[in-house]
Order: sequence, then C-alpha cells, then structure tokens
Amino acid sequence: MKKIFVLIFLLLFLTHWVSPCYGYLALDYLCELGKELYQQGRYNEALRQFQKILLVQPNYRPALEYVQKIENLDKDKEQAQPWLSSSLDYNFSKKKRAIKDTLDLLELQREISQTDQADSATVRISSPIIARFIKESPDIIQTALPFKVLRLEDLAVKTDRPIEIEQGQTIILSGKSISRFLATQTNVLNVEKKNADQVLISGNHIGYSYFHIWDEGGRKTLEFLTVPARPQGPTLEEKMRAEERRARNFKLAYAMDWSMYESGRRLHSLDRLNYSYMHNLDLRGETPYGDFDSSITVSQFDQHADLSYITAGLTNASIAGFENFNLRVMDFFDIPPDFSNLIFPGISLRGGMLESWAFDKLFSYTAFAGRENWSSFGGLAPSLTRRKNAYVGGVNLKFSPLANQDYQLTLVRGWGDDREEGLNELGFDISSSWIFNKWRLNYEFANDSDTSGHLFKTEYNREGLNFGGEIRNISKNFHNIVGDGWLQGELGGLLYLNYRPIEKLDIYANLDVYQDRLYPAEDNYQRWNENLDINSAYYIDPLTTLRFNYTLRNELGRVSKYRYQNIDLGISKTLNFIRDIYFFCNFYHQENDSFTTPSASYINERIYAGIRVKLIQDLYYYVNKEVNWLDERNTSQTSSPRALETGLDWSGQISDSPWHAVLRFTYRDEEDASSSLSFLSGEDYIEGYSEISYRPRSDFEIFGSCRVRNVWADKPDASKRLEASFYAGLRYLWDTGVKWDPRGNIDGFVFKDYNADGIMQRGEPPVEGVKVWLGKSCSLITDIFGYFKFEKIRGRKITVSLDTLTVPQGFVLTTPSNKLINIKQNCTNRVFFGIVARSEISGFVFEDINANGKYDRKDKGVRKAIITLEDGSSAITDDTGRYAFPLVAAGEHTLTLDMNSLPIYYLPTVAVKKEITLFEGVTYHYHIPLKRNK
Repeated sequence: MKKIFVLIFLLLFLTHWVSPCYGYLALDYLCELGKELYQQGRYNEALRQFQKILLVQPNYRPALEYVQKIENLDKDKEQAQPWLSSSLDYNFSKKKRAIKDTLDLLELQREISQTDQADSATVRISSPIIARFIKESPDIIQTALPFKVLRLEDLAVKTDRPIEIEQGQTIILSGKSISRFLATQTNVLNVEKKNADQVLISGNHIGYSYFHIWDEGGRKTLEFLTVPARPQGPTLEEKMRAEERRARNFKLAYAMDWSMYESGRRLHSLDRLNYSYMHNLDLRGETPYGDFDSSITVSQFDQHADLSYITAGLTNASIAGFENFNLRVMDFFDIPPDFSNLIFPGISLRGGMLESWAFDKLFSYTAFAGRENWSSFGGLAPSLTRRKNAYVGGVNLKFSPLANQDYQLTLVRGWGDDREEGLNELGFDISSSWIFNKWRLNYEFANDSDTSGHLFKTEYNREGLNFGGEIRNISKNFHNIVGDGWLQGELGGLLYLNYRPIEKLDIYANLDVYQDRLYPAEDNYQRWNENLDINSAYYIDPLTTLRFNYTLRNELGRVSKYRYQNIDLGISKTLNFIRDIYFFCNFYHQENDSFTTPSASYINERIYAGIRVKLIQDLYYYVNKEVNWLDERNTSQTSSPRALETGLDWSGQISDSPWHAVLRFTYRDEEDASSSLSFLSGEDYIEGYSEISYRPRSDFEIFGSCRVRNVWADKPDASKRLEASFYAGLRYLWDTGVKWDPRGNIDGFVFKDYNADGIMQRGEPPVEGVKVWLGKSCSLITDIFGYFKFEKIRGRKITVSLDTLTVPQGFVLTTPSNKLINIKQNCTNRVFFGIVARSEISGFVFEDINANGKYDRKDKGVRKAIITLEDGSSAITDDTGRYAFPLVAAGEHTLTLDMNSLPIYYLPTVAVKKEITLFEGVTYHYHIPLKRNK
C-alpha cells in the first residue's frame, strides 16, 4: 500500500513540475544561442531568439538587455547614416521584415499554446519591437495579430480599421484599474467586467460598435466589427488538399447487371426467352509510372456465350526516361485505337496498343496489334462463340510541324485463316490537314495494295456560320483492312451548312450527290443519287419552338431505285397555367416511290400530337394521339391507321430516405392497322413498369426493375401474349485508402546570379548558409558549394522554397522563391535559386527651402533633372525629385549632375560631380540640395 502511495506522489510531482522545468531549460538554451549569435555579429538572428524568450516570459532580464543592445545598434546606425531615414525603399523593406517577424512570433505562440494549454488563453505583447510595430502599422494589427488577449497600452494609438471579432467569440481587454466602459451598440457587443483590470467582450450580432473605456491612462476609444463566425472543421484549402490526396488513392469498383425476358399466353405459363448477367471489377489509381486502370468482366448470355475479358493499361506513363505514352494490353471490346480512316475503320481488337509523343510533341505514334472482335451482343449462337483466326496490326504516325498543320501516315497488316476472301494483306493511308485563318482543308489518300480511295474536305468556321464540303472518289474494288471499305465505289461530293442568322433561328442543310459504282442502276450505271436534308428551328420564346424539316432521298442510281420525301412541320410549347402543361403537335407529309418494288409506293399524311400535365409534385399524366391517312399507290387502297397512348408516370425520392422509385402505367390502342404498309404494328397493350433503387451514398447503389406488358391483337397476324422483363444491378465504389506515390530526390544550388538568368554558370559563386524548405516541415542549409539535397521524397508534387530571411542582407532573388516540383520515380529534380546584390545609387534633387541641407517635408523636389554615371548611363528625377540607379556593380563610380537640365534659377549647394565607393548589397544615397537665385 505504501509503494502505491509513493508511486502516486511521484506521478503528481512529475505532472506538476516537469513542464515548467522544461520551459526554463528551453529559455536558457535560447538565451545562450542568442548570445552566441550576437557575439558573431548576426544581430537579426540573435534578436529573433530573444523575442521567442520574451514571448514565453516577458520579464526575462538577460533577453531584455540584449534586445535593448540590438535596438541601440540600430539607432547608432541610423545616426551614422542619416540618409537611411529618407529612403522609402528601406522603410518599406523594414516594415515587411517587421510583419514577417510578427508572423514568426505568432507561429511560435501557436506552438507554445499546443504544449502549454494553461497559458494558451493569454499572450502578452512585451517585446519592444512588437509594440513599435503596432504603433507603426495599426492597420495590420487586426489581421496580423489575432490574439485572445489585447492590452490597452498596446492599443494606445487609435487604429484606422476596426478590431474584428467573430460572432460568438470572446476576447479579453486588459488595462490598469478599469473604472468604467461603454459600448455604443449593445446589440453588437456584449461586455462584462471580469476583474479590476480586465473586461470580457463578446461578439453578439454582426455590425459596428464604438467602445469607450477608462483606466489609469484615461479614456480610450476603440472600434469593433462583429463578423460572421468562421465555419467549423477544415478550411476549403484543407478540404481541397484532402480531396487531392484521396484522388490519388486506388479505387475499386464493382458492378453487377442481371436481366431476364419471358413471354407466354398467361402469367403462369411464361417461358424464359432471354437471360444474361455481367460482373465487372474495375481497379484504378495513380502509380509512379502513370495512371493505372484495369477491368475484369464476366458475362453470360443464355448459357451459350461466355464473353469474359480483361484489360489493363497505363495512361500518361513514364518509365526509365520514356515519357508521355499510353500502354494498353487487353482482351478488348470497348477501347479501339483512337483514330479511324479509309484503310482502318477503328474496330475493337483483343491485343495491345502503345501511344506516345516524341520530339517535344511534334511527332506522335500509335502501334497496335490484336485479334479481330469475335462476337456481338444479342442472339448469340454456339457457332459464333469460337475465336476468329483473324488478326490486325499496324502503326499510325502523326507529324505536326506547325500549329496549323498535321500529317498522318497509317500502315496496317491483316493476317489469319478466317479473314474475308478478297482482302489484301497490306494497306496504307496518308492524310494531311491545313488551317488558314477560318478555313480548314483536309486531304486523304488510301491504298489496299491494289486499288485506292481519295477524300478531300474543306470547312469554314465563324460565329453563327459553319459550312463545308467534301469530294470523294473511292474505287469499287477498294477494301479496308477488315472488309468492305467506307463509301466503297462512290464518286461524288457533299455540301453542308450550319447557320444562325439571328439568335432565335437555327438552320442546318446537307446535300450529298454521288454515283454508286459498286451497285449501280442496271439501266444507267452513271446515274447520280441525291440526298438532301434541311432542318430548322425558330425559338419564339424560351417556352415555344417552331420546327420545319425536309428530307429527300432520290436513289435512282442504285440497284434498288426509289425516291422518298418527307415534310415535317411542328410546334411545341410549355404553358404555366395552374399546372405545368407541355404540348406538341407535328404534321408530316410522306411520299415514297419504289421503282424496283412498286407495291411499296405510298403517300401518307400524318398528325402526331400530345399533352403532358404535371398533376401533383412528380406525378404526370400524358396522352398522345397519332393519325395517318395512307394511300397505297399500287392498289389505290386508302386506310387510316391511328393510335392512342395514355398513361401516368411518377419518379422521385421517397421522402428524405435514400430510396428512389419510378412508377409508370401505359395504355396503347391501335386501330385500322391491317394494311401491309401501315406504320403501326396493330397491337394493343397495357403495360406496367416499376423501378426502385437504394442510394445511401454517392458511391453505392442497388436497384431493380420489372416490366409487364399484356398484348392483344388488333391486326389479324399479330399474336396475343404476355411479356415480362426483369432487371437488377449493383454499383459500388470503394476507396481503398492505398496510394502509390513516386519516390525521388530534389537537389539544387543557391548562387549569385550575376546575369539574372536564373541558371548557375561558370564564374557565378555559390551562397552558403541559406535555408531551403521542403514543404513546411523539412529544411536544409546550403553548404560551402551552395548545394542542398532532399532525398527519398514521396509524393506527386511538393513545393521547394527559399527562406528569404536567410538571404544575405542587400540581396534580392532573381528566381521565384517557391517552386512546385513534380516528383518522378527514382529521379532527381534539380532547382536553382539565384540572388543578386541590390547595390543601388539613389537620392533626391530638391530645392532646400529651409537651407538645412536635408530633404524634409518643407522642401520641394525638382523634376526632370539628369544625373549620369561614368559609363554614360543616366537617370531622370521624377515628380518627387528622386533618381535611382538600381543594380549597379560594386566599385568606384562617379556621379555628375547635368546643369543644363536644371531651371536657370537653381544653383546646387553641393558638388555636381561626386566620386563614391559602392559596396555589394548597399544602397548609397547622394542628395543634391539646390537654392533659388533671388
């Protein structure tokens, strides 16, 4: 029992005393470090260490003494060089350094508050440099110093901007012997006294309020602004970074589809006519070598065909110095090579494909090879499931010497016992494209080893107008690498037009005139065929549209001769009357003359109209009516096939649940559809459809649907039956949380960039002792060669930045201080940071009104005065009388004032020629006071 007591006592002792001991040890260490830096003459770095100490313990005497010494050194320096006080550049850079110092102290305050929660609510501003910064820059205090505690003595100077306080936030305002206070807007601020020296101020409502407070120093007036509270949780930047990290994770997706179709006379006697299922597993993610994707699919149709396949590929790949290429190995249905032309129609293959750029993206190529697709969906028979012994391979080369020019060459080869008869083994295609302002020209030539095809296209584009055409001449014996060629045997041309003369009117027209030399008309093999399409739409208003369409197919130059015409007029409109009502009505005039099969000739007038009405919420009622007046030219018989379709449909989310549903009921009645040329099937039916899905998240969904249709006959040869189809599926996307980032190195140099080109060259010396950051958590100091190296870095992109506070005084950067580096696997990225001494000569030419030899507020600057250097370069004073020679080389220089550039009534009171010695990184000021002749 005694041992337990002793153990508890020791734990309490350590809990209460270890942390303070650690704090004092840390202060002693920082103080010794600051003294050492002070003795080495590194005053800015020493000052930073002592400021850290005072932030933790404001009354730490050794730190206060050294801070005073350093500030006295600054004052002595200003007295020895009075021109510093009149340099606007110097004051601006000093203010920037003060802001940076303050932000550094804020970062330290945050770190201390994380380790010492007891003192996190109170931060004292006791460092003289911070207090001076507050007085010099009152407009920055609100944004740069968001402290929990504000002291009145530090806010002695009235700020030009109000102190911001978040709605619901409370701050402590500290003074000495506070006697009373007053907030002018009590609804904006809520104020209560905590003790004799502190008051609590809380943001109540959004708005402005003055706050008056009295303490030993008298009355002080502050202005507060209550702003909306910042949202809790991660910031937008943090969310974006997290989303970017998640995007690099490997994603595993699973999908399942199942369907069945049955038909019969009754519900209990349905026979299954079709059955299929498919499982797909997909894995994607970013790798050090490129974007990886893979897919495995297992499909089955009616137990006759197993269409399982697998595919895998790399996009934007980079391996062993071979960059910017795409690689794919597949058992492939859906990803053909990304090009097609006369010789290669862009079919899907089972094999491999490689795409890449070369010569700074002036040249690209695609190489591929594989087995031809061996089956198709729907109605598969066992005889179609065998693999086809037919292969295709080739390469497509693309050359783009200029932005407005492209040249392509495609070489293909086909082989295998199952290829179609008459196909040649080799073929090629050459094409080119030129762009001239708004015109584009294309020419293509293809050859299958025996015959050839030519295709010329032109196009013109401008706002509201696009037109073009083509001329083609394809031999009737021309074949592409897998079969009959595209437009085989055709000689002719095509014209098209897209035109928008006004905002409300769209017009499209297409005219194609050609000879069919493969299957020409028997009575005249040189007869031409004409196809014409005209489509137009006029938008009366956003809810009303008029349409006019015309179609002509005059195919008299082919074996099966016919002429077909169709005129289509229509209107659609949405009415916002009590309920949303959508209405449409279309009229069609159709003529068909079949010269090969006269019994197929007819004239038909057709009206098709309908209304869709929103009843309540997502429930709609619709009714459509179709009426035809059909005249059969061969038999002179007339009929009037017509159909009525009506129904209800609803779709939407079920309350606020993750369940979604679709319900639809349809009734269709067809009449007088017995004619052999009737456009209607002659079947009446009632159909019900339902679908339900469960989507609790965006990455998961499970659904199922059912359709039942009862069909009865209006046409004698139509069959009565009951149809039913079922469909179900599952979609799931799983973020594995696993990412495979590349690992590489980053090295570089910090150097004196004399020619300011950002590249380290012979004769440009390195800079030692400069700190370089990798991200925000890792840093290195450059060695005597100015070199640094970060090794074994994992990630896609990372920022390397130069700590500008460690750059030697008087130097400026010639390169960006932050560089975003793309990490590549097992590669070293080299970066350069250049600096150059800002050795400058500047000053003021001014009328010395008070004759004190100094440029002050009472004096007047003289503009357009010319000062020259010994090398002939010159500077002209601005409206304030200031001149400057920036980035002057260190050494001996001679300044000369051009007396002819001064008004005749001015005489200088100092030498007009001045020899100076300029040191590296120093700004030399030489002022020229003038007196006016009386």
